[in-house]
Amino acid sequence: MSVSVAAATKAAKDVAVKPVSKVLDAVADRISARIRARKPKLNVVFNPRQCLWTVGGELQKDGTFKEIMSIWFWADFAHDNPGEHLVITEAYVSGTEQKFGTFKTGIPAGRITTEMVMMSLVPIKGKRGQPFSSRIILRDQFGRKYKTKEASFRWVESPLPKKND
Repeated sequence: MSVSVAAATKAAKDVAVKPVSKVLDAVADRISARIRARKPKLNVVFNPRQCLWTVGGELQKDGTFKEIMSIWFWADFAHDNPGEHLVITEAYVSGTEQKFGTFKTGIPAGRITTEMVMMSLVPIKGKRGQPFSSRIILRDQFGRKYKTKEASFRWVESPLPKKND
């Protein structure tokens, strides 16, 4: 009779512990995934002499131009995750959307890289003839967003014909 009680105790223990171990395994998997997918801190240092903006255009079928805000700058990029190669896939200003694809650049772990970023955005957020200040939103290959510190972009006169106001 003691053998059957021992067997019953073992069976009850297995029934009680197996669901707990499955839950704990799932929790451990999620924690390790979060640790691996930690969003790195992205450092962006703008070269203030090379932060520019203007109004460009896209030629329409009827021969007119659709105006587009063009921003470009040079900056040094680095991040703090030694085990991850970061790829920036998108850049834009809050309240705008990209009209054309943007640059894609890799930021290697443990190194500083200098890159030129060009954006073609709609709608136009700046006032013609005036400097434009904004933070730039960058997105990496995992869809994580990073906001830069505010930068000031100098106006460059557009070669497009001026619109009659």
